[in-house]
Amino acid sequence: MGKNRDVVNILILVTIGMFIPFIGSLILAFGIDPLSVDGWRSIFSTFFYFLIIFGIELGAVYIYYNLTNKFAQKSFDKTSPINKNEK
Repeated sequence: MGKNRDVVNILILVTIGMFIPFIGSLILAFGIDPLSVDGWRSIFSTFFYFLIIFGIELGAVYIYYNLTNKFAQKSFDKTSPINKNEK
């Protein structure tokens, strides 16, 4: 359970680390007022959409990594001299 807690803590830290420059870039690029409720609503909704798209991208990378790893492992198993001696 400790390993999962570490991963969650790291993900929270990374998310906060991404949010701070995201706020600055929205304020500078689009002139959003950080002192109004509407400004913060715009910032949070935009960051939420960003996290959804980023999550989809990470999911695609994870699937790609697992598929290529599986194919590489099959190729390695076929050409490995250890497996040839065992059969």
